[in-house]
Amino acid sequence: MAEQWSRRVPRAAGRRKDPSRTRSRRGALAPASAARRGRGTHPRPGEHNGYVHHGTPACSRDPRTTIRGLPRPQSGTGGHRDQNRPDLSADLGCQVSVEGHDGTPIDVSIEDSWRRVARALAAAEKNPEQWEAGFYEVLEDFRFLPAGRISAGAGTGRRVTLFNCKGVGADASVPLSFMDVWDAMCRTIMSAGARRGAMMATLRCDHPDIEAFIGAKREPGRLRNFNLSVLVTDAFMTAVERDEDWPLVFAGQVFRTVRAKALWDSITRATYDYAEPGVIFIDRINARNNLAYCETISATNPCGEEPLPPYGACLLGSINLARLVCQPFTPDARIDEDELAGLVRIAVRMMDNTIDVSRFPLEEQRREAFAKRRIALGITGLADALIMTSLRYGSPEAAAQAERWAELISHTAYRTSCDLAVEKGVFPLFG
Repeated sequence: MAEQWSRRVPRAAGRRKDPSRTRSRRGALAPASAARRGRGTHPRPGEHNGYVHHGTPACSRDPRTTIRGLPRPQSGTGGHRDQNRPDLSADLGCQVSVEGHDGTPIDVSIEDSWRRVARALAAAEKNPEQWEAGFYEVLEDFRFLPAGRISAGAGTGRRVTLFNCKGVGADASVPLSFMDVWDAMCRTIMSAGARRGAMMATLRCDHPDIEAFIGAKREPGRLRNFNLSVLVTDAFMTAVERDEDWPLVFAGQVFRTVRAKALWDSITRATYDYAEPGVIFIDRINARNNLAYCETISATNPCGEEPLPPYGACLLGSINLARLVCQPFTPDARIDEDELAGLVRIAVRMMDNTIDVSRFPLEEQRREAFAKRRIALGITGLADALIMTSLRYGSPEAAAQAERWAELISHTAYRTSCDLAVEKGVFPLFG
């Protein structure tokens, strides 16, 4: 689950309180729950309404922050781990093997990895030594989980990006033919390496090829490196409710008309049969995007956590709620909300710093990241945390508790963004 923020809202930036929000470190918080990627301007009906996002989570604005370190829970080990919380290191197989250019191991333990990442992200501060210990503390015991690219790349000395996936702003008028080409390209690259590629393709619900797009994955083996989603508009949903005709248009020309309800049923049937395509309520996302004055969203990253504009990139991190439960499985089980808020403040700062220390494959991606300082801070371990506090997942009580935690995370992240904006300045496109 990610909530996306823009830092400095003056400076600032996931997937979910609805369940998602997205932020950039400086200033914008956008719902990340349903979109799949952005473009610079709203297309006219039928024009350039297909979008492809390549990569491997709406917004509200606030400024950046000064944070003082987190309180240490009492622990006999001198570390952050509460004695009432199980140690998961061995269960998670946390022997990390990161090697330098000459093959010499950089990390021989998970503690080495935490220390390396903390030091690398603290390097963006005016006083790195002041922040390194605090950064290490939130990583310790897996309470804050930066995305894999941060964990694998930060502080290794390699010229790598710390962002999980990136867009290149590719539109196509004949989407499926181009998608087959991109799929073959991605498959070829994958065969030469160890990591599988992933791409997101979205198509507006009024595109003439929408029916073929919906059924594209019925053919075994086709588009295996793509996730697909239909960009559903408010007008389409109204037409579905009223069982009206729905025009399929391109470049201002109506090619044919279908029944809106029949098209909607074909989407739901395809999703039931083979889990594709997804649905993105694109008008809702753009209406709630605090950066709507300078961007239009038309897609998300491949996994769907974070709505992104052209050349946007995923900077992901998760608060691990399961590691914050005190006295789990007892009548007194709870999450210390002061600890949670302190953790969020440090996590937002770390992710904001990641923008400054990361490399970018393309100059356009670097400019986009620095112009908005978007981050995607989310949560993980929600189901475990609910179980540990004797709440049944899906129950009204569990939903209310999850909402309380999400609200605390969201508000704390906004305030942190505001503080960072005061300390370091607003993001360049803040307005």
